Amino acid sequence: MSDFGTAGRELNGTLSNREVLLEAAQIVVLKRRLLQKFLHREEGPAPPTRRAGLIKQTIIRVLIDAPGPMRVTEIRRDCEQRLGIAVNRSTVSDCLIKHSSGERRLFERDARGSYHRHRGFAAPVGAGDPA
Repeated sequence: MSDFGTAGRELNGTLSNREVLLEAAQIVVLKRRLLQKFLHREEGPAPPTRRAGLIKQTIIRVLIDAPGPMRVTEIRRDCEQRLGIAVNRSTVSDCLIKHSSGERRLFERDARGSYHRHRGFAAPVGAGDPA
């Protein structure tokens, strides 16, 4: 019983500490919020994911339809308009960099941040927007 008495006094001292009480109350509130969020989450289909290569195919279409070289910001903006979703600038830039070198390159870099379709690239059937 002597162990219980010591533990009781320590617990009593801890509970009288105002900071500890406030932290404990915050933990309880957070625990309740998380539990409510978990219990009331909506079950449904997973959010749509982008098909592999969707951005690359859209960039190809944009540059096929372009009258001349385009800047990365213009390409991104055009991709967003065509897809109806936000497109990360780095995604567009990475795709252009990745596919603008080597024997099978799709794009050519004109200047820093400016690209056009590779002259030897044959457009796939249906790659351009219908008129």
